[in-house]
Amino acid sequence: MSRSDGKAPDAKEPIKPAQDTAPKETAAAEQTAPEPTTPPRPVEEGKLVYLKLSEVHPFHTFRPHPFKVRDDAKMQEIVASIRVNGVMVPGLARPEKDGNGYEIVAGHRRTHGSELAGLDEMPFIVREMTDHEAVQAMKDSNKQRDGMLPSELAALLELEVEDIKHQGGRLKGVAEGDVGKRSVEIVGEAHEMNYKKVMRYLRLNSLVPELL
Repeated sequence: MSRSDGKAPDAKEPIKPAQDTAPKETAAAEQTAPEPTTPPRPVEEGKLVYLKLSEVHPFHTFRPHPFKVRDDAKMQEIVASIRVNGVMVPGLARPEKDGNGYEIVAGHRRTHGSELAGLDEMPFIVREMTDHEAVQAMKDSNKQRDGMLPSELAALLELEVEDIKHQGGRLKGVAEGDVGKRSVEIVGEAHEMNYKKVMRYLRLNSLVPELL
């Protein structure tokens, strides 16, 4: 059906959530579209903002993100949902320490799905967090993850060991030469594993990726 004003219909744009506040390009001076919210520093606790996907980076505190983002059937379901409904649940991110963008703490699959769906931004809760808080939040967001690979668990255990090494309080009174062993023991207690079992997983991290 032709439009009554005689203009051709606009080309179809990627679908965004209804509450999207990204500015629209316009030549009309009277256009007053709302500006996207730019997170201040320090970030207001729990503030919901739209972040450009080019400005968000995968989790990298101490170690790379331990969980793989797969282009599988589940990802295709995520993409299809985003194209119809937008991103219904915001991700969690924290400002990079150098001020260049944001580190994703939770929402890696939603971020990748948004990219595949053709979006250029996504809603995030932006929060200032310590390294330890970021590690714990990332771990908690993946507690119910289905089908965790042994290599992913190995990477997670290594990340947790590294996190504990950076927490002086939990290792108070431990001799310098025993810090590594005690860190492994603490992680093992959290996962109901003994020291030897944790170490077997940690050795997987030394294998080349093709063997995992």
